[in-house]
Amino acid sequence: MDKNPRHVEFVKQFGNRLFYGDLTRLDLLKSAGIKHARILVVAVDSIEESLAIVDLAREQNPRIPESSS
Repeated sequence: MDKNPRHVEFVKQFGNRLFYGDLTRLDLLKSAGIKHARILVVAVDSIEESLAIVDLAREQNPRIPESSS
């Protein structure tokens, strides 16, 4: 998932699946398949946004492991 449409289009050129949008939106998190995720990697500039994404994701899928760092 990326908020920059240019990044999404670039990654798709190589046959990868990537969604455009903001993962703090529950509907987008669900459409990206969070219920089936085995791991979640969050790389955003904002600490608050990253924590919000992780909290929301773990509410939807408690099997996502906590960080080991």
